[in-house]
Amino acid sequence: MKNFLLLCAVFLFTSKAFAQLEPNFLGSAFSNGGDCYVVTSNTMSQLGYIWYNNVIDFNSDFEIVFDANFGENDDDGADGMTLVMKNNPNVETGSGTQGSGLGYQGIMSSIAVEFDTYQNSELGDIASDHVALISNGSTSHTQASNLAGPVDALANSINIEDDQFHQVRIFWTAATQTFVVEIDCVERLSYTGDLVNNVFGGESNIYFGFTGSTGLYYNHQQLCFKYLSFTDTVDTLDRTICLGDSVTDVDVSYTGALGYQWSPTTGVSDASIADPVFTPETTTTYTVDITDTCGEIVSKSFEIEVNEVAFNSVEPVNATICTGNDAEFILQGSPNAQVTYNINNGADQTVQLDNTGEASVLVSSVTTDQIITVTFIESTDGSGCTASLSNTATVSIESDSDASFSYTATCDGGIAQITGDVGGVFSFDTVPADGALLDESTGELTNAQPNTTYTIVYTTQGVCSSSSTQTVTTLDEDDASFTLIPDTCGATAEVFGDEGGIFLFTTPPNDGAQVNPQTGEITNGNLGTTYSVSYTTNGDCPQTEVVTVTIETCIIPEVITPNGDGKNDTFDLGGFRVSSIHIFNRYGTSVFEKSNGYVDEFEGVSKSGDKLPTGTYFYTLVFQDNSTRTGWLYINREK
Repeated sequence: MKNFLLLCAVFLFTSKAFAQLEPNFLGSAFSNGGDCYVVTSNTMSQLGYIWYNNVIDFNSDFEIVFDANFGENDDDGADGMTLVMKNNPNVETGSGTQGSGLGYQGIMSSIAVEFDTYQNSELGDIASDHVALISNGSTSHTQASNLAGPVDALANSINIEDDQFHQVRIFWTAATQTFVVEIDCVERLSYTGDLVNNVFGGESNIYFGFTGSTGLYYNHQQLCFKYLSFTDTVDTLDRTICLGDSVTDVDVSYTGALGYQWSPTTGVSDASIADPVFTPETTTTYTVDITDTCGEIVSKSFEIEVNEVAFNSVEPVNATICTGNDAEFILQGSPNAQVTYNINNGADQTVQLDNTGEASVLVSSVTTDQIITVTFIESTDGSGCTASLSNTATVSIESDSDASFSYTATCDGGIAQITGDVGGVFSFDTVPADGALLDESTGELTNAQPNTTYTIVYTTQGVCSSSSTQTVTTLDEDDASFTLIPDTCGATAEVFGDEGGIFLFTTPPNDGAQVNPQTGEITNGNLGTTYSVSYTTNGDCPQTEVVTVTIETCIIPEVITPNGDGKNDTFDLGGFRVSSIHIFNRYGTSVFEKSNGYVDEFEGVSKSGDKLPTGTYFYTLVFQDNSTRTGWLYINREK
């Protein structure tokens, strides 16, 4: 049962073929499947050779681990095998015959790890099954070509023909030029020397293989590789995947392994088993340290290159456009990838990103909203990487804006009324040089000249802005020009401009003078007094003008002609501020009197109502300031 279990274990491991191992067979040697080989069958007079095209660099460290089975014939078993290293790639046979030559005899510029299962005393063999390091095609242990050994092949037995697989580990340390052979975890040989120059003729790139023989005695002699540091197994070949994919076919199962440890552990389903699932997100080199039966660490590495076909974004150049304009989208992702998309759920279309990873999709003269949906991306670099997507972007259509407005003219500008879309900006079509001002937000025109035309532009805001233009002509100013003509104790006004305005004293006098608001006539003025009168028009653009007048004449009349012609019919004392009057005839008889203010009430009629005759009359006056005055008045009825 023990033999069966060992054979099964070896088969499980060796079914993992070394990818670069290229065997060539001569004689009785043949492949037993995977990396297992038969060197001699259980038959007399066999010679078997296995040569490999793989190079071992003696300037670097290397390691070879294999399981060897030397058959089950002990007393009548023979003859053994050798692991040969030589300085040429030739597929060759030794010059010796079957038996003691082990197929190695005569191969020059070489070394061989000899596993000898038959004692040839003439060659210096020891009685037990033994191992030795020999060179230059000689199997004799009595010559200088014998570099180390012979010693018992096993540390605990003289017999290696036990139908068991024994692990052989050979490693070379370049720095110290040390060659070591271990069997079943025990060091059996160690040699230190300049093999490159002393054996290989200065050649450091060395080829290897196995030889073996039988004679009258024989055995079924075979081996299975477990580890070669200078070549990879199929499981540890570099791989290329797409982001999101996994590697599931790695299995570094090693016969008798005590444990596995993968590093890094990122993207490894279980870092402590021989066959984890690898799902890296970036290109990663994974290394596994295998603790073998002997407690030694065997390391294997491989790289998983992660190719990614990525879609980064789709964005509109302008998220909002006007009806009839072009909608444009910018797509970004992996350089040179091909992207599949549709517009408004229409037919699928494709576009290829450029070498910077960008492409533009243009939809011309659109009248409705445009929605792009990116559904798929595929690399064009041969990696075969793809990704399903659901990225969208939208370009919205905005209607053209309304920039209509109107103006109401004012005296110094105008007021704008927006009848379209509010929030726009007002500006002069041509900026005037007269100092007129325009509020860009409200459109109010101020500081403008009268009866002047201005051209105003209103521009709406937003994507679909529009403009319209209006002219406004300011109102003309009223004409408030007038003059004051002095007359007796007052003045009369003459309007040259717009009539219908209002007259006012600019500073109301306190001497009793009055101005008629409608006519501008000044009465009750005082001699030598200057009065200032304003005239304000009553039109759309009222104006005010101020005129002054000085009272130059204020003489009490000496004659009245009360004949009804409207001229000098009364004793007019207006403007004199008379408080009371008393008139007498030449006989001293009172004919007229009035108190509580007098202006021009005496028309030559007595207080009894009779017309007074032509003649001279005497008067006394009392003024408002209580001063008095007397004089003569002539009534002339003949005129």
